[in-house]
Amino acid sequence: MKSNNKIIFIVGNSRSGTTMLGSIFGKHSDVYRFEELHFFDGLVSDIDLVNVEYSQENGLHLLRRLLTRSRDGIFASLDNSKYSRESVEILESASSSRPIDLYNAFLNFELYRLGKSIPCKQSPRYIYSASEILSEFPNAYIINLIRDPRDVLLSQKNRWRRLFISSWYLPKIESLRLWINYHPYVMSKLWAASVSHSLKYSNNPRFTTIKFEELLSNPEATIRRLCDFVCISYQADMLNVPKVGSSINPDSPRSIGIDSSRSCRWGVDGGLTNTEITICQNVCSNLMCKFDYKCVPVENDNYRLLLTMFMFPVKLIFALFLNFSRTKNIISYVNKRWNN
Repeated sequence: MKSNNKIIFIVGNSRSGTTMLGSIFGKHSDVYRFEELHFFDGLVSDIDLVNVEYSQENGLHLLRRLLTRSRDGIFASLDNSKYSRESVEILESASSSRPIDLYNAFLNFELYRLGKSIPCKQSPRYIYSASEILSEFPNAYIINLIRDPRDVLLSQKNRWRRLFISSWYLPKIESLRLWINYHPYVMSKLWAASVSHSLKYSNNPRFTTIKFEELLSNPEATIRRLCDFVCISYQADMLNVPKVGSSINPDSPRSIGIDSSRSCRWGVDGGLTNTEITICQNVCSNLMCKFDYKCVPVENDNYRLLLTMFMFPVKLIFALFLNFSRTKNIISYVNKRWNN
């Protein structure tokens, strides 16, 4: 059975502002912003999502994992005795035992508990599940964020440092994974894949794309337009979000507002090297032009370029190993992101 409840999905390439926009919508009195659950592709493979009926045991296991991630955080260990009662209640309320219906029942259960009416899910990887979302949630609205790929690279390059500057808990193994994940060619390919995939839905009335830079430079007008898109009222308090989540500046939870300085940092001293800029622009130039991100001429060091590309397969092997447990189907996961 398809869900008729309104639901907001915020998607896009990683480090493109999805967490900030999720926090903004989470300030709305009717909206509850769920933490990243990695349901699509992570907890459930795209093959099983709508075509498989789970057994009671598998259904309860899935719901316990969703509750644990939602309430205790993405890095929390699963305790099978915890949330067992709630899992049974959600399973009994679901319209079927398909994973997608269990997910919908979970969202509704948490909304009722919290006294909210609209769920907001922000997760970059959900861009690759847009087709299933739009099909299974007739009242779903998808907001896709696009950011200058050079700023994305800079953020990804420094993301592992959040171990030291984040106000949130970040395990050391996660910091290592983030450091291994970074390679300018990989990150450029992932940006291009995400943007290319989003273009498939450009004519869908329940899918819209905004640039992160637009949100930073004109936040009120942008959020008003997005509120109109998802059919909710604009509330001035929505812009009063804490300045957290940057890969460069330490979190400042007591500082409120939209930090416009997070735009165009890639060219600042200590930003990207000429080699990183060259690789990024070579991979992304066509799509950058489409979204008015101007390529710049750079002097390049051929030796450093060769060394960087030599490290590509080495880092890729280690990255696949460290990310293997984060997805149900690693072949499908890679194929979606590499062959767009």
